[in-house]
Amino acid sequence: MARHMAEIALPAAAASPAAEALVEQRVVELGAGAGHRTHPLVIAMAGHAARTTYSPTDISPSALEENRRYFDATCGATAGLRFEPLVGTHEVTTQAAAAAQRGGGGGGGGGVATTFMFMGSSLGNYFNGEIVGLLRLILGVMGPRDRLLLGVDRC
Repeated sequence: MARHMAEIALPAAAASPAAEALVEQRVVELGAGAGHRTHPLVIAMAGHAARTTYSPTDISPSALEENRRYFDATCGATAGLRFEPLVGTHEVTTQAAAAAQRGGGGGGGGGVATTFMFMGSSLGNYFNGEIVGLLRLILGVMGPRDRLLLGVDRC
C-alpha cells in the first residue's frame, strides 16, 4: 500500500489541469471500525488540501471511540485535519455525509471534494445484490469532484 499511497492520496481535482485548487475535502470511510489501516492514507490525503475532515462511519460507537483514540495518537498533529465520526448504518451515515458535504458547498462545488472509502474487508460478507445496493447508495450522493476508493481483500 505504501508504494501507491501518494498516488491514491492525490485529490480528484488534480486529474484535470484546469481544476481549481482543493481548499477543503472530506474523507468518509464506511465501516471504519478502529481505522488502524487507513489513518496513514488519511494523513497523506490531508497534505493535498488546506482542510480535511475525516469522517469514519460505523454502526458501533465503541469502534468509533477507539478510532478517535488512534486518530488522536497518530493524526492529531496533522495541520488542517479534523475528526467527525458518524454513527449508524451505511444508509444513515452516507446520507449524513452528503448533507454535511452540501453544507460545505456540496457535490464537489466550492472547492469541496469527498472521497468515499470502503476498504472492503467485509465486502465478502455481502450478497451480490447488497454490494450493488451499497455502491448505488454511495454513487447516488457523489458529486462531480468526488471519488470512491474501494478496497477488496484477496480471496
